[in-house]
Amino acid sequence: MTNEKAPKRGLGRGLSHLIPGAAVPVDAAALPEAAANTEEGMRMIPLTKIALNPYQPRESFAPDELADLTESIKEHGVLQPIVVRPKRPGAWELVAGERRFRAATAAGLKDIPAVVKDLDDRSALALAVIENIQRENLNAIEAARAYKRLQDEFGLNQSQVAREVGKPQPTVANALRLLQLPEPVVASVASGEITEGHGKAILAIDDDESRVRLWREVVDKKLNVRETERRASAIRNAPREIIPRGITNNEETLHIEALEEDLSLVLGAKTRIRMTKPNRGVVEVAFYEREELDAIIDRLLRR
Repeated sequence: MTNEKAPKRGLGRGLSHLIPGAAVPVDAAALPEAAANTEEGMRMIPLTKIALNPYQPRESFAPDELADLTESIKEHGVLQPIVVRPKRPGAWELVAGERRFRAATAAGLKDIPAVVKDLDDRSALALAVIENIQRENLNAIEAARAYKRLQDEFGLNQSQVAREVGKPQPTVANALRLLQLPEPVVASVASGEITEGHGKAILAIDDDESRVRLWREVVDKKLNVRETERRASAIRNAPREIIPRGITNNEETLHIEALEEDLSLVLGAKTRIRMTKPNRGVVEVAFYEREELDAIIDRLLRR
């Protein structure tokens, strides 16, 4: 069985295509009050009738930015509508525009201009990702986690995710790779302590223990991305002493681990040697996309 169903029409053409007029300032006085909530279009909706979006990809909102937006809304009103979808009679769910929603609430508004769109869960998540990316509000980890949700919850591959959010497939692939970092490093990228570029440089090292050590060095010494890339390369190319098959289990384990690291470097993929019997075993090479498998085969065949 496969999840390769024909994808629904992608959302990647942007907010102006999805929501005509969403990119221009709103004249709230000219909008109708909330009508039947299944009817698509732009209208004023009471803030108390809108539930937050469970698919919101953004994980944090800077308090100072929110305060600035609140003051702007107090003075000028909401200039661009939020996007909602109908949930039940007289109730809507926020799809895009949570900052505006929160700031409008803090500003004491009772109603907010909104575009009503009849969206399923997958489209709601994709639209929320698009809106945040276009406004440059998502950090690299938030975007990666959103792409991962599209994969996991809706059975999409990387190419389908890329079409949904209007991004090149390599961009999605590189973002998802950041989630392979150890959790402390992921958290560091998400918080802005280190950059996405630092994270990609650290990914060049194969084992998590070395990745964490390099991350600590980056933070402690405030290394820039180029310096981090040079350190990762030095760690990756450091000569290793191959321990002969010895007397103790510990020496045997060290020997196997060294071989695994060498194979991982040669193949460009995580490699494990699993011993099933004395002098017998299985070599396992991990890949996550067909493109990665093709690259591994090319290296093995030296094409």
